[in-house]
Amino acid sequence: MTDDDILRLADNDVDIVLPFPMPYEPDMGEHHRRYLKDADWGALMRALEELQPDYRMKFPQILSQPYLYNYNMILAKRNVLKEYCQWLFPILERTEQLCSPGGGKRADRYIGYMGESLCTLYFMVNRDRLMITHAGCRFLT
Repeated sequence: MTDDDILRLADNDVDIVLPFPMPYEPDMGEHHRRYLKDADWGALMRALEELQPDYRMKFPQILSQPYLYNYNMILAKRNVLKEYCQWLFPILERTEQLCSPGGGKRADRYIGYMGESLCTLYFMVNRDRLMITHAGCRFLT
């Protein structure tokens, strides 16, 4: 990223840059069912219900869409990143507590897949209040 790129983002009052959403057939939910155990997915739903019930209610609609923000990569204004992290990490921590065995003992990246789903959920729900733009991953690294 160049200084000119940063200035363009600031000039356009961009809150967050996300990777281009990736399409998955038939939908985002089916994509993650390929990679996540039912018990782990259930733990995520329970954590959302406990900690963010409004988002839990909106999740089925998001899961039925064909687009997903992959890679767990974002570039955001400090306050947007802070707000997102304060929302995201308690959910992931609670999910790990509910999963068996614990995430630290597993070789797969189940918590990463969940993070991608939660990223998509969060920014789709908040798309009307945030100025979101998209870029290729090379821009974000």
